[in-house]
Amino acid sequence: MTHDSILIEDINRYMEAFEGTKSYLESGGDITYAYLNLAKLDLELASKYVYDPYCRKQVLGEYRALEKALSFAMMAYEWRMGIGGWRYKIRLVVKAVIEIAKLAIIHLSRL
Repeated sequence: MTHDSILIEDINRYMEAFEGTKSYLESGGDITYAYLNLAKLDLELASKYVYDPYCRKQVLGEYRALEKALSFAMMAYEWRMGIGGWRYKIRLVVKAVIEIAKLAIIHLSRL
């Protein structure tokens, strides 16, 4: 595949994701989750075109951080929806603490 065909494929992938996000939001989906998904895809696609190893590491670190942010957004949505009882909420808090630790490790590894 040529560089141009890869670029066109990436643009098509982004446009499909954009349309999917638009449909998701129109159906009442969580706006934070939708936009974080698009931002994550931006970083994933951009990382292919960053050739400097240090910069690429930074972009991929942001990608992993956004994955954690997506996890937080989903947990917040579940909390707001009141899914489960108090035991489920305790599990959500424990899961959030674990995700915070993972996020700290991601940011420390980028230093």
